[in-house]
Amino acid sequence: MVTLSNMFGELIRRVEALGVSTEVTLYRLFLGDQDSTTGHYRKGFTIDTITEVHFPRGTAISVGALGYYTRYEWTGFTDNEALDLGDVVLDSFGRYFEVQSKRPWHIADQQIVYELEMEQLAVFPFLAGFFGFEDEEHGLIGYGFEDGFERGYWAL
Repeated sequence: MVTLSNMFGELIRRVEALGVSTEVTLYRLFLGDQDSTTGHYRKGFTIDTITEVHFPRGTAISVGALGYYTRYEWTGFTDNEALDLGDVVLDSFGRYFEVQSKRPWHIADQQIVYELEMEQLAVFPFLAGFFGFEDEEHGLIGYGFEDGFERGYWAL
């Protein structure tokens, strides 16, 4: 029997019964030092594994007696409180998604799950032309960027 306390677990069970993994790689965003020239903060990501499932717009989901119709381009569900805006999720199909918004999903006075608005990315943000370069003696010594028109290097 599906109860309020196990609704997310039932959703996960149903998705996994279809042969789809609900374990995703989470790249949790953190901001580093501020660049003195541009004023932008350096982005970094820590890596973790969480349980999350997402569906494209227009998918009807039914768990127990409750039904839901996904409204975002990609709607995700997780019970992980640490997932936040700007984080990137890599699913079992090799697709990257960035979390655009996160809101708790309540039924009566119980929080069941977090609903996520997600945007599918063509590639992981740090793989889109950015690369590190290093030498054997000193390790990582700089970063580079290549966009097809120009190439730039920055020493650390």
